[in-house]
Amino acid sequence: LDSVRVAVTKPDESLYEHTYTDANGTAILDLHVEAEGNLIVTVTKPNCMPVIDTIQTGDGYIPPQFYGYTIVDTLGNNNGEPNPGDTIVLVTKLACVEGSYSGVLSTNDTYITIIDSTDGRDSCVQDTAVLRFTLYIDDESPPHSAGLGLRFTFDYCVCNYNIGLEIKRAQPKLIDYVVQDTTIQSTDTVHVRFAITNVGNGLLSSPQCWLSSTISYIHIPAETLQLMSIPPGDTIWTGCFTIYVVDAPEICFPDVIANLRDIYGYEFTDTFQLVVGRPGLFDDVESDIGWTHGGVNDHWHRSTIRAHSGDHSWYMGVEDSTHYLNNTQSWLLSPTFVLLPAAELRFWYWMDITTYGSDGLYVIVGYDGDWDTLDT
Repeated sequence: LDSVRVAVTKPDESLYEHTYTDANGTAILDLHVEAEGNLIVTVTKPNCMPVIDTIQTGDGYIPPQFYGYTIVDTLGNNNGEPNPGDTIVLVTKLACVEGSYSGVLSTNDTYITIIDSTDGRDSCVQDTAVLRFTLYIDDESPPHSAGLGLRFTFDYCVCNYNIGLEIKRAQPKLIDYVVQDTTIQSTDTVHVRFAITNVGNGLLSSPQCWLSSTISYIHIPAETLQLMSIPPGDTIWTGCFTIYVVDAPEICFPDVIANLRDIYGYEFTDTFQLVVGRPGLFDDVESDIGWTHGGVNDHWHRSTIRAHSGDHSWYMGVEDSTHYLNNTQSWLLSPTFVLLPAAELRFWYWMDITTYGSDGLYVIVGYDGDWDTLDT
């Protein structure tokens, strides 16, 4: 139980300390006892029965020291780490003296199931108390530190220890890819390689990688590449994969799935998009390539007025009077086109506008439903 009030008193020394239990039901008090005797412990919580008990203290008594733990992973993937899906044996060690002892392991972690929570022995071996507990780690557990509580009983002494069990899980993430072909055509052979980073806290051990796609015009040969192990935080580049594009739309973004499986059977997937079609847009305004326009007092049209090159330009104004109407709020929209990374927008313009109010030329870029004003 959490939020339980634990009070300790030793009347002959005027000692009194209290605290509250944490989420693991553990309460820790720093007590300075001058002589042997009895500590009176009172445990209370609203709407619960109170508990009063006595703990005997000895002159110069030092509680058992927690040495730490080791992992026995033979029931799991046997890599020596606590991974999701593993059943492990947690072996705890404490400094002790001769005599019987026992322990109880508990947790509030929703990803941990304690299969065997109690253990005990009649005596210590070489002044060391060894306790074994069996745990199961859920398949869906993320990498995290699982909080465990160990309640250790030795003769008249009861000690509580907090244990942090680091759940190790590799988390590969595709962070970049390179297509060796400059422009992918509607029917083409593509060679691609990509970078994988392990953003988890566990080792990605000797993974194999292959590609797949559910897009009908994407054909991927059955080939698997063996990759090096990827420690946490490291990045590697794969070798080249071959992808066949057959009768794809002129401009499209087909998904390709990168699949990985390590030597322990853990599988991961990530997705990247190919860009099929000619990137960018060039228009000399000598023909209509699909621009649209509209708005209030819309007078956008192709004209021979102030053409920078060739004979035509896009002009917003009344053709015969070379001015625009009051309260004009119109727009000119390009056809959809594909951008490459680090693309640049360049165009020639000339305008004669008032110097007050909000008159001006606004350049707005739209992508996937979002619009961003670049400049005015």
